[in-house]
Amino acid sequence: MRLGESRVRYLPLCIGSERCPLISSSAMFTPPLPGLLERWISGWCLTRGIVRERAANGWLVHVCADTRLAEYFLVSPTSEELAHVVNLVDGRADVWVTVLGGLPKAGLDGLAAVTYDERMMMTELMPRTLPAGIEVESSDRVATAIAEVNGDTAARGQAAVTGSDAVFDRIGTELAFRRQGLAGKIMTGLEHWAVSQGADTGLLMASAEGRHLYESLGWREVAPLRTFSGHRPK
Repeated sequence: MRLGESRVRYLPLCIGSERCPLISSSAMFTPPLPGLLERWISGWCLTRGIVRERAANGWLVHVCADTRLAEYFLVSPTSEELAHVVNLVDGRADVWVTVLGGLPKAGLDGLAAVTYDERMMMTELMPRTLPAGIEVESSDRVATAIAEVNGDTAARGQAAVTGSDAVFDRIGTELAFRRQGLAGKIMTGLEHWAVSQGADTGLLMASAEGRHLYESLGWREVAPLRTFSGHRPK
């Protein structure tokens, strides 16, 4: 889940539905970041029905959301690569730039921070039992999980499966229903569905607020990310 919106691999199978406590997630193999970003973007675009294209040594996604029209994604860019994108978004508050991995010391002039301390995270998906009270509706390769309390939608989230990956997105709980474990049940319901579709790897972008939940479910951090807009601060 991304800040400012309702936005949002790999151990042996253990007995039952729990992840194996004997193997540290830090020992899991991490593929190169450019490939991971491409895999995440593929699923994220699928969940939202949006279009991506190669641009500026990275990706340009036509988000067409209330928060922004488009978003550039770069992996550990050089100062020159970042400066090139800054020129493209100069003065555009409706175009964002997200950097996964390291940030150069120079090249941020003209950008305004949108998010802080976010992370790409990943996990190995396991067969899970669908939690009571969670409804999962799917169409093709996209699913939405919903938790209702007394007829009101209390929490929801979505995921898309591309190949063996499942990208989780827009995991959120309404304010009145927080701290009841509903977001965890949404994640479990989506994992249940994703595994049934052949996925074995989970990917997501986590806010600082969301990381505790994902870590408690066995996810691990892969790389930091920062998001900026082209708006020049006054």
